[in-house]
Amino acid sequence: MHDWNEVHTHRQLIDEYLESGGTAMSPAFHEAFPTEDDLVRELHQRWVHLLDGCLETELETGDGSPTDALCDAYVTAARHAPDLRRVLATFADSRVLAGLTDHHNAQLAHAIGALRPSHSIQEGIDEVRHLMETLAVPAQREPSRLERWRRDREVSRLITASLRGY
Repeated sequence: MHDWNEVHTHRQLIDEYLESGGTAMSPAFHEAFPTEDDLVRELHQRWVHLLDGCLETELETGDGSPTDALCDAYVTAARHAPDLRRVLATFADSRVLAGLTDHHNAQLAHAIGALRPSHSIQEGIDEVRHLMETLAVPAQREPSRLERWRRDREVSRLITASLRGY
C-alpha cells in the first residue's frame, strides 16, 4: 500500500520520464519502478485513468453512439497525452502491457455494448482493439458554440482530474 507522499513522488517521476521521452531515469526512478513491468503498469494505469475520464465525458455529453464516444474519447486522450502514448508504444512487445490492455479493452467493450450474448469476451476485446487501431469515426453534425463550450469545459475538467492522480 502506498502512502500519499509515495503516490505523489511516483507521479512526479512519471511526469519527468514522459517529458524526457522515456529517458530520464534517476536513482529515485529506479527505486520507485525497479522492473520494467512496474513501469509499464504505472504508465498503463495513467492511460486508463485518462481514457476512462474522456469516455465518461463523451458518454455523458456526446450525441453519438457509444462506439463513437469511445473513438472520440481515444482521440481526445491521445491529443492530451501524446508523450504517454509514444512511451507506451515503446513497450508494445511487453506481455504485461498486452494483458493489461486486453483487460481494459474488455471493460471498454462492456461499456460500449460490444459484449453481446452471442459473442465471446475475446471478440469484444478484438472489436475494441480494431476500433482503436482504425479510429473510423463517422462524421457528426457540427455542434453549436454552446455545445462545444460545455463539452470542452467538461472534458478539460475531467482530464485535469485524471492527470492529477488517483
